[in-house]
Amino acid sequence: MQSKISDTEAMSRCLELALNGSGSVSPNPLVGSVIIKDGVIISEAWHEEYGGLHAEINAINKSGLSSFEGMTLAVNLEPCSHFGKQAPCVDTIIEKKFSRVIIGMKDPNPLVSGNGIEKLKKAGIAVEVGILEKDCKWINRFFCKKMETNFPFIVMKVAQSLDGCIATITGESKWITCEESRRRTHILRHECDAILVGINTVLEDNPILDTRHIGNIKLPTVIILDTNLRFPLNSNLALSSTKRKVIVVHSSDNKERIEELASANINLIYVENMFDLKNILELIATQENLISVLVEGGSHIFSSFVSSNLIDELHLFVAPIIIGNGKRTFSTVETLKLSESYKLRLVSSTKSGTDEHIFLMK
Repeated sequence: MQSKISDTEAMSRCLELALNGSGSVSPNPLVGSVIIKDGVIISEAWHEEYGGLHAEINAINKSGLSSFEGMTLAVNLEPCSHFGKQAPCVDTIIEKKFSRVIIGMKDPNPLVSGNGIEKLKKAGIAVEVGILEKDCKWINRFFCKKMETNFPFIVMKVAQSLDGCIATITGESKWITCEESRRRTHILRHECDAILVGINTVLEDNPILDTRHIGNIKLPTVIILDTNLRFPLNSNLALSSTKRKVIVVHSSDNKERIEELASANINLIYVENMFDLKNILELIATQENLISVLVEGGSHIFSSFVSSNLIDELHLFVAPIIIGNGKRTFSTVETLKLSESYKLRLVSSTKSGTDEHIFLMK
């Protein structure tokens, strides 16, 4: 006889399902849902793409049933109670006569934020909130930060040598880390909304910044910080502008160059102060509806994000090599006292092929 599933097990399955939407649903959250009858999951689904049906509705539709009396619906995020690209999920849950709903966490979106829970309770549905809440918040940390602060979640990825170099003194950097570390980097690119680099990285490395190591599932938006519009139109990133959005942030008044780049399908954003990273990120995140940005270099950009205290998450891939007199990861960060050093919390350290993958958070 099949054992009855617990609330914790049901929520764990919701989280597994939710992750299937990674890279496809942003700026919406990752959501999975299961329907339970007599202690057994009879239908399950997830939010599959931005603008598409929500996880709860997908699970209801997939079941083929019209009424759910006596059944439980589990979902890792509070069901929505407002009209967006879809109708409110709580209305359908009430209409379908669910007896019980278990919810991982309250939705931090001010348009919901407990309203869905309250509406379900008023309809006489038993509601449990906070099942695996920590895990639920973790998988939607990008979404939660944007909802709570109106600022994107900043992920930084660094590939460096044992002695903290991201390139030799001549600028050679391909490849410091191994293929497995590059594959993990491509997963990060898939998960984040946009990749940010400085113009020196473009000029020195001519990067592609795609996700080819995981099958080119997604071609992320690229943001280039380029004060004087030196961005070359024959670069790999410029040539990819017909397939994805390429944004150049600048402070130039060179009208001829502006027109040249604009005619090549390059999106230009003018800012007066290129040193104000917080303002730049707020501007782009609002304009492009971004909830996460992956920072990939180079040294000046890494240093600027540290100095501006903007890093939420750092993935440090360390190769077992010593370069010596090379280009340092955080070359322009100046710290006079240890008490003033930039502090992060070690989350994990794991093998990544021949490298070490050190994962840290603010």
